[in-house]
Amino acid sequence: MSELVELLDKVVLGQDGFKLGEPWTPSDNSLGAVVPIIRHTDHEKDYYTLPEVKDRVELEDTGIIEKVKLSAKGVDKPIVVLAGEVFEGQGTQSRGVVHSIVVMPSEVKPIETRCVHATHGVRTHAKFTPVGLAPPKVAYKLMSGNQHSVWMSVSSYASYAMSTAASPRPATGGQWSGMNIVSMDSLPKAMKLVESKISEYLEKVPCFENQVGAIIIGLNGVEGIEMFDHPEAWEARYKDVMGKYADSITRESSLFRIDKESCIKTVEEFLTSLKGAEVEVLHETEMFRVMRIRAQDYVGEAVVLMGRIVHLFAIRRDSEDKDRTPIGEFWTNIGTTYQTYTPSTYQTYTPSEHQSWLTTDPGIHKTKSICTTSVPHFKTEIGTNTPKGYTTISNRKGWDTVIQTLKSHPEGLTWTELQRETGLNSATLTNRLKEAKSIGVISESIRANGRKVYRLI
Repeated sequence: MSELVELLDKVVLGQDGFKLGEPWTPSDNSLGAVVPIIRHTDHEKDYYTLPEVKDRVELEDTGIIEKVKLSAKGVDKPIVVLAGEVFEGQGTQSRGVVHSIVVMPSEVKPIETRCVHATHGVRTHAKFTPVGLAPPKVAYKLMSGNQHSVWMSVSSYASYAMSTAASPRPATGGQWSGMNIVSMDSLPKAMKLVESKISEYLEKVPCFENQVGAIIIGLNGVEGIEMFDHPEAWEARYKDVMGKYADSITRESSLFRIDKESCIKTVEEFLTSLKGAEVEVLHETEMFRVMRIRAQDYVGEAVVLMGRIVHLFAIRRDSEDKDRTPIGEFWTNIGTTYQTYTPSTYQTYTPSEHQSWLTTDPGIHKTKSICTTSVPHFKTEIGTNTPKGYTTISNRKGWDTVIQTLKSHPEGLTWTELQRETGLNSATLTNRLKEAKSIGVISESIRANGRKVYRLI
């Protein structure tokens, strides 16, 4: 019997100290409910959640969007970092964690992340502050999507955040609660805006005695489950979880009432269906294992530490592919002559100070930093109206050689390694690198040994 099935059986059957509590609602008119998971246990919690040690660990920007370095030198137990953790950048681009991971005491570990603030640049060695858990639709895209789909989910959540704050809407239309609309591609800012509107609700959310988790029910049934193996872990994170599901729980209507008996039946059916989920090991060491869970309507992860599941969550998939429709073309308004580039793999293009437009309608979405997967064409408009310092560079000697070489070495190459790989002379290579940096096609970062490397953005 797998650890997942064993755990869910214990919850349903009331074994090993587990039991389902009575459904809780914020008000009589609530359209959502929370079913607490209770566990009586005598064993000591032998790990930390990130909020418990956030003042004793350091999160540092590696200069690479997909990696944030966590230093756990100040702790004496493993740290369980959850998928969907949001790190607010201090002068750098904010990130969201892609998959759960365990960081052992005294370990320095790179954590897989994606950008959750599209228009902010990256600053190597800048620090981060943990600010909570991403809402379900963003968390789902962090786990299962690509960078573009993450940005789209952040944009959607930012719109929801502004709508919650727009009562009454300012006459100028320019700001809500001191926050500028233009900055609302930032997930941490959107989360804080929502939190400011539901702070009174969060203060009233109960943490029941011996509670270790919760199953959240919304208009569509079970929206998700989040649970630990110990009450102290839940106590440290329950407000983050409730904030994560705020959209489902805080909705109200005087026309409907929650049927608590139906809630329990729905929860039991959900737990039974989750036992049949497909399980895939994402990461495994002697001490821990991270497993991906895929059921018909849900996706999630479980963290197994020293032989037992210490954290489990699953969220509704809910129209998995609805924002993965083919995207027409990306345009950068620099000139009049077109060069076309068709990427075969994930590409990112940052047009520096120039305005960009997404999709076939230039008025739909504006951003300074855009990213795509499997886009039919990537067009860069370069020509007669090129600003000073910009020329038609894509057909210059060595340009395609440099781009293709870096494309095959995503970890980056030093200048010497690039010259050896491309065979270009020093002057040509130096000029192509300078030009690629000037239009935001490549970036520089530092290896652990202190050597500078060039890599495609």
